[in-house]
Parts: sequence; structure tokens; C-alpha cells
Amino acid sequence: MKYIATALTALALCAPAQAKVHVFEFTTTIESVRNVFQQTEEGVSTGSVPGSVVAVDQQVVGRFSYDSEMAFDPNYSTYGQLPDATASGGYTYQPAPATTDKLTFTVYDKGVPTSTESRALSHIRIENDMYSWDPLDRFMLGAGGWPFSTYIILDNSAGTWLPNGELPLQLSLGDVNRAEFSHTWLRTSDNALMSMTGRLHSLTEIDVSPVPEPGTWAMLLAGLGILGFSARRKRA
Repeated sequence: MKYIATALTALALCAPAQAKVHVFEFTTTIESVRNVFQQTEEGVSTGSVPGSVVAVDQQVVGRFSYDSEMAFDPNYSTYGQLPDATASGGYTYQPAPATTDKLTFTVYDKGVPTSTESRALSHIRIENDMYSWDPLDRFMLGAGGWPFSTYIILDNSAGTWLPNGELPLQLSLGDVNRAEFSHTWLRTSDNALMSMTGRLHSLTEIDVSPVPEPGTWAMLLAGLGILGFSARRKRA
């Protein structure tokens, strides 16, 4: 029995893990601080972190992660199409309930960190050639919820970047001609909806971690269970 357990555990550890968690780091500079309700540029505002201030020209450094096997949500697909459809459309992917995927960023003022935000990943939206007059491919990663929402938006105007609505396994600024960071929050002093935006200067993948498949976990747990049972019998 001990040998069976050892074999199961070895198989689990050696089994291929198809899903992968991709972790990216990005940098940007705040180019706009805007009052969304009044449609005015303010340039500076109190931030969503108590006591913080955000302003144009401040630096932002952040990171985000997503699982390459995130679940496709047909309720938010164009015309109910599946991601492998050949027609143009939009597709939404949702993280697993227990996921640790998130988007985190820190605002720096003259090199000094002033505030840090961290939001759980809410969805990824893939759009392929959505409109006949605009062959745009878009990757939009969203974190948090209203009003504290944060987005990374990558656009390829040629419409040749993200085929068939599938999640990309790689992201690079070299593949897009627009890369934007945006963050919104309610200002506590007057409940104004504020937003700050900026174009990404860099986007670097810093880690790719395999995620074992459910069958792999089952083999591993079975092997460990048999080993524990054998040890208990031996003590008895």
C-alpha cells in the first residue's frame, strides 16, 4: 500500500498543469485627474485611501495576475457566442470564487510612496472586431466594483491581436497601440466620482506559475491519505 501511495503522489507531482497564473508588473504616470460627474479636469484630488492625494505627473507602479483557464461567462457574450466563434464579438471571463488574482498599485510622489490600492480581480473582457467601422481588438482587465474600480485596457487597432475571443497567454506593449490604466473612487468630501488615468510606460511578465488540474489534486490527496493511513496502522 505504501508503494501505491508513493506512486500516486509522484504521478500527481509530475502531472502536467495546464492552467497557469500570469503575473505582470506595469508602470504609468497620471495624466488626468477628473471629476466624472461634472466632466471637469481638476489635476489634483484627495484619493480613495484616507489622507492621500493624487495629482497629475505622479508615478504609479502596479501588478496584476490572471489564470489562463479562467471561466468563460456566456451571459456576457455577444449573441451567446462561444470564444472559438469566428464572428466578431465580445467575451467575458470570470475568476474562480476563491481566486487570489488581484490588481494592486502604489502611487509615488517624487519617488515617495503615498498610497497603495489592492482590488480582487472581477473580470476580463475580450473584444474582437466589435464594430464594422473599427476592427479593434481589446483586452480589458477589471478589479474591484463601483465606485472603487480599476482597469487595465490594451487595444490593437488593426484587429489582428486576439483571435476568437480567447484569453492571451502573453501580453506586451509591442502588440498594442494603446495601453491605459484607470482608477475611479468616490471623494469623501463631496461624494464626487473621481478618476485618474494614464498610459502604460512598461508591462513586464514577472512570473508564470502552474496551477494543478483537479485530477492532479485528487491523486496527490489520495496518495497522502494512503500514506497517513499506513503510518497510523503501523503505530497501532
